[in-house]
Amino acid sequence: MRIPQRSISDVPQGRDTYRRELIYRSLPFLAIGILMEFSLLLPPGVTSPSDAWWSVALLFASSAFFFLPERVLSGPANLLIPVAATLSTLMLIDASDGANIGARIAIFVPLLWSALYLKPWKSAVTLLTMLGAIYLTSNFQSSLDTMGRLRLVTTTALVGALVIYALHALRYGAHFATLDRDHMNADLREAIREVERHDELINNISQGVMITDFLVTDNPISYTSPSVEKLTGYTRAEMIGRNCRMLQGPRTNGESIATLREAIREGRECLVELLNYRKDGSTFWNSISITPVHDSTGRVTNFVGVLTDVTERHELEERLSQSQKMEVIGTLAAGMAHDFNNSLLVIRGYNSLLATRLNDPQLVALTQHVDDAVHQASEVTHRLLAYSRRIEAHPSATDVNQLLTEIVAMWGRLLGDKVRLELDLDNALPDAFVDRAHLEQVVVNLITNANDAMPQGGVVVVHTDQVAVESEPQVEALDLALGRYVRVAVTDSGIGMDEDTRQRIFEPFFTTKAHGTGLGLATVANIVHESGGRIEATSTLGHGSTIRFYLPKSDVASRSDDTEILARQVLIGNENVLVVEDLDPARELLADALGSHGYHVLSAANGREACELVSHFNYPVDILVTDVDMPEMGGAELARTLLRRYADLRVIFVSGFSASDLVYEEDFK
Repeated sequence: MRIPQRSISDVPQGRDTYRRELIYRSLPFLAIGILMEFSLLLPPGVTSPSDAWWSVALLFASSAFFFLPERVLSGPANLLIPVAATLSTLMLIDASDGANIGARIAIFVPLLWSALYLKPWKSAVTLLTMLGAIYLTSNFQSSLDTMGRLRLVTTTALVGALVIYALHALRYGAHFATLDRDHMNADLREAIREVERHDELINNISQGVMITDFLVTDNPISYTSPSVEKLTGYTRAEMIGRNCRMLQGPRTNGESIATLREAIREGRECLVELLNYRKDGSTFWNSISITPVHDSTGRVTNFVGVLTDVTERHELEERLSQSQKMEVIGTLAAGMAHDFNNSLLVIRGYNSLLATRLNDPQLVALTQHVDDAVHQASEVTHRLLAYSRRIEAHPSATDVNQLLTEIVAMWGRLLGDKVRLELDLDNALPDAFVDRAHLEQVVVNLITNANDAMPQGGVVVVHTDQVAVESEPQVEALDLALGRYVRVAVTDSGIGMDEDTRQRIFEPFFTTKAHGTGLGLATVANIVHESGGRIEATSTLGHGSTIRFYLPKSDVASRSDDTEILARQVLIGNENVLVVEDLDPARELLADALGSHGYHVLSAANGREACELVSHFNYPVDILVTDVDMPEMGGAELARTLLRRYADLRVIFVSGFSASDLVYEEDFK
């Protein structure tokens, strides 16, 4: 049998290290040799002084060989050590005339040393040297003949061979045991590194990884990644050994749970989304993907679940759905406002006609009250159209103080008894260049948000002043172009906001409310920016919030007074006027009103009827007053048709939907 071995002579190392290791391993055997030398002092003592000196000399020689150069000692020369030690022991036996019984046992010490630390052939040389020396030095027994010597040598050879074989077999087993241990340790280290790499990858992913034991009753959790703790708030120790239902609650969808349990029973993959509960009771939408793990026989042993927080997507979808609902409501509100406005038009028109025909001042005053009520109702429809976004932006000089006064007068009664709405207005405030309806949207939305921020009540203050941006540092600080601006601030004494919330309030779809009630600050910011201004927010948690926005100053004064004077002028004429309106009361009102001012009026319910009426009319039509949106033929098409017949025709379009029915003069050139 070939025995692989690793002797001290095979190991490349420094001279000092090699010699030190060799000496340390030889010390026990040298100590035994020295003790044997001292045993000569025991009775019967030394019988052959020359052999004793040879024994001592050989012992010192074997020790001196340790001081040979490392390049010599690491080669075949190290065989001299066990050979010299063997001869020294045999000479010790001969020096005591065979009385030193311990030396007979010590003769095997060099053989043990060579078998443990040297190569196999060196052990064989040591054994042969020992056998030869035993044969030559066994003459101390006069009764021992040649056959006796041969038996002694043969017995020693068998024992020595057995010792060599046993020790080398031991070295063989130890060698491969060490190799196996090294391989196992290397494999273990690699496996640990692989697990650490995988664990690091799992730790770095945002999704949570969970493993359940399918072979154990109730399918308990056996592993959770660190991301699961971040997602649920439960530690790994709190989750191990429990079922995943610990994350469910009263609002968790039962159908999704049933789908998940059915997939687990059937041992197949599944993807569901559940409303789960964290340790602190808060909820989150959890997208759970489970995958079965099979053993070599195909049996399901585990399920691996990947958990993903999709709360933000769900909220976005919910807000989008809410936005679509609001769009439908806006369309419905616009339609209702249009129809209601038409009815108000008829009421106000006939009320005005009635006022002109009454001679009793008291009755005329009553009609004025009716007119005021109709005007307030028309303001409501105007707001409905504004909130439904049916009014295009038409910026003009707007008296901000007057508008705020009207808003506070209306909304102050709607906020409830716990909230007080106050004004702090700059009397010298110039007009702002902004769309009046859009500005009203902004202010009403800010007041609504302020009211929601004060569940226990409080004060909302609307403040106005003017700001002049006259230098580059101001431009950089305020993010506004050079010029003068009207500044409006809405301050509440509510719960306030932390810094993270304050930085996100103008983001689309962001809200801190369970159910939103305003247009959203993203819409507010968009309106302000489109008007050429900017908006900012300051807040301290627990101490209220302030929203400020800047609007460009108007270079033209408000025309409200001129408009009112123009509205009071009495118009008289004798032209031929064609009134086209599909709403019968409105058409009749226009016809009566124009007729009472001297105009010759023709009326029709739609464009085709108007064309047919004009074809039988022998006089030119001077003015066309027409609705834009009508059945069979709209107002724009009717105007083009009549303009081909009457080149000097003047056209007045009337519509309740300026955004969709707007007609431009360029369309008729």
